[in-house]
Amino acid sequence: MISIEKEVETLIKLVSNYQSEEALKQFYHENFVAYENMVEVRFGLNLSLVRMQEEKNSMRKLYYLKALRYMCKENESMIHWVCELTDLEGKHWIAEEVNIATWQNGKIIEEKYIYHMPKEISKPSIDEFIWKPET
Repeated sequence: MISIEKEVETLIKLVSNYQSEEALKQFYHENFVAYENMVEVRFGLNLSLVRMQEEKNSMRKLYYLKALRYMCKENESMIHWVCELTDLEGKHWIAEEVNIATWQNGKIIEEKYIYHMPKEISKPSIDEFIWKPET
């Protein structure tokens, strides 16, 4: 059986550097299905690229996006993500998410995101950031 661990590690590196568009294009099947607990089911890569752009449009800064832990077993992976951001109103947030993915031939064909509403914080824990809109 082929291990997906190297693909998952590369995916984590891309996303942690907020190269999410590249990660989507490299590791997600064109017709993959995404299930989220807060929004409707998304079908296909294009809708996920649109959702990613909507997220970018709602942020002033993204301080970090990192995987706290991950696991791989056969054709499934699970990643626990955490991030801090500042929204367009200047409020600071911390958010956590777990995603569970099913892989086929090196691509994610189905993914489920489990998260709670972000928690407002008084200020970011760090000054550096990995992304902000171009001005």
